[in-house]
Amino acid sequence: MKNVTLFLLLLCFPWVGSHPQTIKKVLFIGNSYTFVNALPGLTAQIASSKGDSLYHEQSTPGGYTFLLHSQNQATRAAINSLAWDVVVLQEQSQLPALDPDSVAVTTYPYADTLNRLIKENNSSTTTLFYMTWGRKYGDTDYCPVYPPVCTYEGMQARLTESYDEMGQMFTAAVAPVGVAWETVRESNPNIELYISDNSHPSLNGSYLAACVFYAEIFNKSPVGGFVPAGMSQETADTLQIIAYNTVFSCLGVPDVLSHDLRIYPNPAKRLVNIGIPGERPGTTALLKVYSTDGNLIRQASIGAPFTLDVSGLKDGLYNIIFRYRGQQFTSRLLIIR
Repeated sequence: MKNVTLFLLLLCFPWVGSHPQTIKKVLFIGNSYTFVNALPGLTAQIASSKGDSLYHEQSTPGGYTFLLHSQNQATRAAINSLAWDVVVLQEQSQLPALDPDSVAVTTYPYADTLNRLIKENNSSTTTLFYMTWGRKYGDTDYCPVYPPVCTYEGMQARLTESYDEMGQMFTAAVAPVGVAWETVRESNPNIELYISDNSHPSLNGSYLAACVFYAEIFNKSPVGGFVPAGMSQETADTLQIIAYNTVFSCLGVPDVLSHDLRIYPNPAKRLVNIGIPGERPGTTALLKVYSTDGNLIRQASIGAPFTLDVSGLKDGLYNIIFRYRGQQFTSRLLIIR
């Protein structure tokens, strides 16, 4: 059974080198959940720091729904203004969490309208639904009429279900920000994702969303990318890792993060060798080992030639972040005994 498990893990565990630069044109359609903290701009800054380019425009009036956007001439003009690579669609934060019959009336028909407008403008454009998150303590507005949304967990479950259904119905992609949000809440509750209204995103929340969008749009890892002023590197590392793990999953196991960092043997049992470009004997590097849910397991300063004793780690998959001479390298380590 262990050999079968290893085989399945390795199917999801390719050794990936650096990616070439990519340029994307993206239109964001939504409301304040997209506008707050300049989410499109955060995504563009991550892209730029990773050697990519994101040209973006947005239509994000406060409180807007798919219905209002489908009737709004400015939104329609924005859709028709360019042959977009991606158009992001974000519904009003409460509507997709309602009961299925209500969502079928208030959300799906207008998602269909917007998707058709996008495809009529350019059939090659990817429609990308922005799965949002549940309110911190559930939806107090709709709780009396639909009890499942009285809690964060219930509201998130309905949001996830509705956005997944839209992805399937309209043959579209889904940016699973809500799923990444849920992981942060469960594994790193000290990272505050909300502002004081318990609904809109803090800078941490918007940055998490931006990392998800970068991974989804560019098919690349946000790890090692731009960090906003005022955010600690440790918080950024955690949010980047969770975003990447959420977007890239295969058979329930996150895909590999690897940028010129060579770890061998991999899978490992006890001692691991680490090779990086330009390594010099006698120099030191900062090593961080994270679990797949973004928790820091080990941190140490180690000297070249670089080796890591993993005998104290449990079997499983780990994220490795390696900082050396002003550069950051990332990869995965699989431990199976």
